[in-house]
Amino acid sequence: YLTSEDKGDSPKDESFSTPTADGKSLTVDLEFSYMFDRNKISDTFVKFKGQDGKTVKDTFIKPKMKAWTQEVTAKYPVTDVFGDKRQELNEELDVYLKGKFKPYGIVIDTVNFTNIDTDKETKAAIQKKVTAQQEKELAQIEANTAKINAEKDKQVALIEAEKNRETAKIKAEQAKIKAQGEADAKKISANAEAEANRKIAESLTPELIQKIKYEKWNGKV
Repeated sequence: YLTSEDKGDSPKDESFSTPTADGKSLTVDLEFSYMFDRNKISDTFVKFKGQDGKTVKDTFIKPKMKAWTQEVTAKYPVTDVFGDKRQELNEELDVYLKGKFKPYGIVIDTVNFTNIDTDKETKAAIQKKVTAQQEKELAQIEANTAKINAEKDKQVALIEAEKNRETAKIKAEQAKIKAQGEADAKKISANAEAEANRKIAESLTPELIQKIKYEKWNGKV
């Protein structure tokens, strides 16, 4: 353990400071588990000059844990550490430490940040940035919603205009059909009357006219 809590064989505060890419300082708690590679144990024994496991942990593993952790966090801005890159940071640390300790015959099984903290000023700045980002995203959502509503209104207006055009077209067609019908009816009526007059005219022979005259004559005129 490298934590501020009283855990295991680490009764004192062993949390430590580590830098970020933008020059801020973090206070972190780290928990890790490890083992010595049994296939390289003799080489490890020689490398550390016969020191026991606890001494190797206290004088080499823990100091290197701090130093190499600082190399990893130094790649990340503080806003990423407290933002959506926290998991990525932890995963990179795990891979980095495993690679660093391997040549010494030390196998890092797990390593995790259990707590990351910073000063009040930095926290306030982070919160301000988060709030600004949230407000920006909210404004973007509202703008997109207004755009969608405007597009929807436009589509409704276009549909209504098309509907009105179709209605006007149908009414005009109906009026045209009605007018044509009335014209055809008048034409038929006129043709019928003309035909009747023609037949009457054809039937009015001089003899018939003379006969009608005699029938109408009252003996005086």
